[in-house]
Amino acid sequence: MYSFKTADEATYLEMMKVWEEGVSQLSGVPGILSQFLIQPQPVTNGTNSLGLTPGDRLSVLGLVTMGWDNAADDNTVQKGVQAIVDQHIDILRKKKLYEPFLYLNYADNSQDPFASYGKENKARLQAVSRKYDPNGVFQKVVPGGFKLFK
Repeated sequence: MYSFKTADEATYLEMMKVWEEGVSQLSGVPGILSQFLIQPQPVTNGTNSLGLTPGDRLSVLGLVTMGWDNAADDNTVQKGVQAIVDQHIDILRKKKLYEPFLYLNYADNSQDPFASYGKENKARLQAVSRKYDPNGVFQKVVPGGFKLFK
């Protein structure tokens, strides 16, 4: 997953072509399914913990998802997805549209969405965690998911 500023039609078409080519390279993987999602971000009033700019109407999320049948294909598919995402980010960086924000619900387990919220917001979330979860149940005991503390 990645974030960017709203792009023009040519950029979206370029990204779609990269996705189509990437998926076609995985066509031999049994049960392969893929989705390329472009989702505008909601406008915030500034009272968010995500570091989003108040009133911003141009932010967009990009997400490439895959599903497949066999665990034996995990590495192949994950490399394919990463190649698509890397190419998308390269396109967006060249056009100065890329943003470092990572949406927690769409982030890959290789990403650190809390770091993308900015140091101040991450520190505030960590302080709230220490106050309301002093034993660190959600940071240490609950398995899986993203953690505020590494």
